[in-house]
Amino acid sequence: MMIRAAIIALLGLALYVSFYPGSLNYDTIDIIRMGFVGDINDWHSPAASEFARWLYPVGMPDAFLIVQVAVAAYFAVEFVALLPRKSVGALSAIAWAIGLYTTALVVLCAAYVVKDMWIAILFAACGVRLTGANRKGWQVVADLALIAIAVLVRPACIIPAVPLVVASIASTRRVGWKVGAGASAVCVVLILALPAVVKNMSGARSDHPESPLFMYDIIGIGMRTVEPAKFVNDRLNSSYSLPELKQCYSAETVEPFLWGACPIDRLKLPLDHLVVSWAKAIMEHPAAYLRHRVWFNINLFESVDQPMGGWFNRPMFYEAEAGINSPRFAGQFPLPAGMKISMTPAESGVVLTSMVSFERAVSFLGMRYPLAWVLLSIVSILVVVSGGVARTGTAAIAVAVSSLLNTASFMALASYNGGRYLTWSMIGGVLSLTLAIVAVQTRKRATS
Repeated sequence: MMIRAAIIALLGLALYVSFYPGSLNYDTIDIIRMGFVGDINDWHSPAASEFARWLYPVGMPDAFLIVQVAVAAYFAVEFVALLPRKSVGALSAIAWAIGLYTTALVVLCAAYVVKDMWIAILFAACGVRLTGANRKGWQVVADLALIAIAVLVRPACIIPAVPLVVASIASTRRVGWKVGAGASAVCVVLILALPAVVKNMSGARSDHPESPLFMYDIIGIGMRTVEPAKFVNDRLNSSYSLPELKQCYSAETVEPFLWGACPIDRLKLPLDHLVVSWAKAIMEHPAAYLRHRVWFNINLFESVDQPMGGWFNRPMFYEAEAGINSPRFAGQFPLPAGMKISMTPAESGVVLTSMVSFERAVSFLGMRYPLAWVLLSIVSILVVVSGGVARTGTAAIAVAVSSLLNTASFMALASYNGGRYLTWSMIGGVLSLTLAIVAVQTRKRATS
């Protein structure tokens, strides 16, 4: 135990030194900025902003990077320890090949200081922990803590978190299925309530993070009606012409209507009114809604725009005097006086190398395409069921279902075709297949 802990600590330190200062995006900077000035909203994560407020004196984004590489190091060591030590034909070789590929994806994620990577790494660590049998209560509590942190980062993560919660509680093998189901439901509700509790405690104001979904669907439905401009303008309190709407509406993102060529002030749209307008639009024009969503998802499944969201193409460096130094946000979002996140350029360093390596690793085996990880998750479930290892393969099934739910919820609820939001789906696909093969290989070794 002590030796493994020492290995995890050394690997975490090596990752921190290698990846420092990490690659930030505007979301992370905004999270830190809100914590620094004490003006927090719920567009990103009030919990993360509170974390930044507490630890800003220690140094930012060092604290985020430290936590991220620590969990990634834990995952890497624990996951590699699961891989077979004795060969059982080609099965062991396949497990090692996919396992090392999965480990590389998770470790390289740690170079990106952004909440999508936090979620993927936390869920991956939880998935590995689920492989034990007859686990103790404190182990389940640790699983739930990892899941709760991910949900605090992004509340929508509760959807893919459900199978992980159920598998964690079921792994104790000390309760019947009725009690287990009840305990799982209670835990899911409590974890889901955490973001609201933290939001209230932090005094965060509502920035309507749900509104882009409703706006995007209303616009998509409206563009397929007889009078698109009237349909959209009546519901979103806008005044755009049909040519303007056609220019801004796309199968990729709602962003032109948030801060692009056709901005709509979402804060002036009462959320309850927006929800009602959205529901009525779907009920009145279900075919138009389906065509809109199918169009979005066809574009998604052809290939996510870029695995890291389109503008993670180099490390970003920030100075209070210069504002945000990024091709996309240059001069638009100056940092508040006194706030400084100063980084030395690392374009030729390990950070850039890790980013390029991640891009190449994602492209390898076609992982840029959602269909690839969807198929891997389905294959993982089939391997577990056909191999007769349903009990020992619980972790594989939980991770596979979680990956599928993450993709499915994105298909139904997303308003932006950004690959970084699907990082857990990617990693979950290959992780579940590795866990499934390890479960089958372990059974074969035990019976040989």
